[in-house]
Amino acid sequence: MSAISTSVTIQRPTFLGALLFTGLGLRVLCAAAMYGLTYVEPLALPALAAVLAGDLFIFVWQLMRFGNVAADHLRQTGHFWTVVSGFTFFGLMGIAMVVQWWLLYQGVDMAARTVKEPVSSYTQSSKSSFDDRFKVSMTRDGKTMFFSGVMSDGMARKLEPMLDRSQALQTVTLDSPGGNLYEARSFARRIQKRGLNTHVAKECSASCTLVFVAGTQRTLGPGAELGFHRYGLDFEQLLPNVQTIKEIPEDRKYLVSRGIDVRFLERVFTMDRGPIWYPTRTQLETAGVVTRP
Repeated sequence: MSAISTSVTIQRPTFLGALLFTGLGLRVLCAAAMYGLTYVEPLALPALAAVLAGDLFIFVWQLMRFGNVAADHLRQTGHFWTVVSGFTFFGLMGIAMVVQWWLLYQGVDMAARTVKEPVSSYTQSSKSSFDDRFKVSMTRDGKTMFFSGVMSDGMARKLEPMLDRSQALQTVTLDSPGGNLYEARSFARRIQKRGLNTHVAKECSASCTLVFVAGTQRTLGPGAELGFHRYGLDFEQLLPNVQTIKEIPEDRKYLVSRGIDVRFLERVFTMDRGPIWYPTRTQLETAGVVTRP
């Protein structure tokens, strides 16, 4: 009797096929799926972590798969630099993947990222640093609050207990380049609700101006400046759920309600994204941004 044996040979993809289909093609599909996640509001942090872990697993599998094919290709052809170029391409895809992760994290639900612990107690003579990006302090008589730094996630909610306990508070002094639009709006509502005054000692730009305009009396110190620019967002195409152009009508209505001249607002909302416009004090008083003595 003669033995009949069969063997099955698993055909691996070609080097180019592994690079374009297993590598680039699958990565494009993963990137498209991640892009779709930007439409999920709110995106909880645990869910985001699970998605990123899955994306990392797929990328590692892609890299291992390509590595096997690249090793065969090198043995058969000896084309060393072709293999190096392939791994370099994978490295660039890895960098793009990490950048997309970071952008997704920036758009994660604000409530999931803010500190859950209550704001620590303070005395009116002490300084409170809630976040590396902003600091708050009070005068001893409790009449003035000093805010400096960036309007960052969770800021307004963390300041709420301090505002509630400061019964003598009259004025909020601002020194900020701006920051999160939604936090600025929330801070502005709290100031407007309490009928507080606002003052700028140095600079208040971008979204900080929304907070400044919330003041009943709005004043500038010697040399202080207010900076305005049109709304914008870096990498906006990767965060479509944050559409800055749709935010303009809401803030225009708010600013008009605070007595700001519509011609002034027309210039602010139609100017270029990049440069910041610093109006003169006369322009600010004429437009109703700064209240007259």
